[in-house]
Amino acid sequence: MRRDAELAGRVLQVFLRAVEAKLRAASPGAPAGARFGGVTFVQRFGSALDCHLHFHCCLIDGVFAAAADGMRFFAATGLDEGMVAAVQEA
Repeated sequence: MRRDAELAGRVLQVFLRAVEAKLRAASPGAPAGARFGGVTFVQRFGSALDCHLHFHCCLIDGVFAAAADGMRFFAATGLDEGMVAAVQEA
């Protein structure tokens, strides 16, 4: 992945899809098409300037869906360690 930006992007997409699915499941009342928001920074080195590709993600703790009056936010209230572990495993 360190030399293939397209592959790194695909891996990030898999991770973000897993996160979004778990956030949606943990957000009571959220419709099936609800989406989340966030920002990800790709870092290609570690603290010793060694090659260490990883992602820094700042994600909203819930999902958004269209409503008659605009957008509605559904807060993720059911997050637990099991959901975090499931995303890590995926």
